[in-house]
Amino acid sequence: MTTITGGLSRRQLLLAGSFASAGLLMATRATAALPPAPQAAGKSVRVGDVTIQGITFKNHDILMSGNLYLPRGFSKSRQYAAIVVVHPGGGVKEQTAGLYALKLAAEGFITLAFDASHQGASGGMPRFVDDPMKRVGDVYSAVDYLSALPYVDSGRMGALGVCAGSGITVKAAMTERRIKALATVSAVDVGAATRKGWEGTTPQSELIPMLEAVAKQRDIEAAGGAPVWVNYVPALSDR
Repeated sequence: MTTITGGLSRRQLLLAGSFASAGLLMATRATAALPPAPQAAGKSVRVGDVTIQGITFKNHDILMSGNLYLPRGFSKSRQYAAIVVVHPGGGVKEQTAGLYALKLAAEGFITLAFDASHQGASGGMPRFVDDPMKRVGDVYSAVDYLSALPYVDSGRMGALGVCAGSGITVKAAMTERRIKALATVSAVDVGAATRKGWEGTTPQSELIPMLEAVAKQRDIEAAGGAPVWVNYVPALSDR
């Protein structure tokens, strides 16, 4: 697979002490153009030659929600190469990740798009957590699920990450040796964006006040106070 990278970054750090909201940023028009997908585990739909099955899998004590994409002529007696597709920050499996999963399945791969833990239809409390290392664990569990399917060739598994999901996927692939191929789309280095801000120009001197604010907020929440919710990315108009 070809790796495609981009120069995106983040404007500001998440100031919530233990979690921050992950707003859905897909425009209504773009979302409406996406193909249908199952709404629950055990349900299936067909889009062209691809069959999409709603599935669940475990990530420790969290029940994950995903869509499994099966290529044309799928047979349980065969073995297929498989790809995990990881959605952007604030996204869900039916959006960008689902579209890439559908296109790749049309090329003969078995693909899996899933909601991150604490987000979308996946379990996990509190809701709307977007912790990068938790999301890396999600990828490990998605690979677990695929590797256990008798019709998946566990020696031919890859991963595709989109936007912030690309950074998650790269991190997972660094230690997950079952991922044999890696691709990214509009890749974001979340760590660099955290340190340098949306435009990549935030001075390091601004990090200390931010970290002090986080520490203060964690004290408030540890004492039972209300959490602070901060936009995942700045609000943008449709213009």
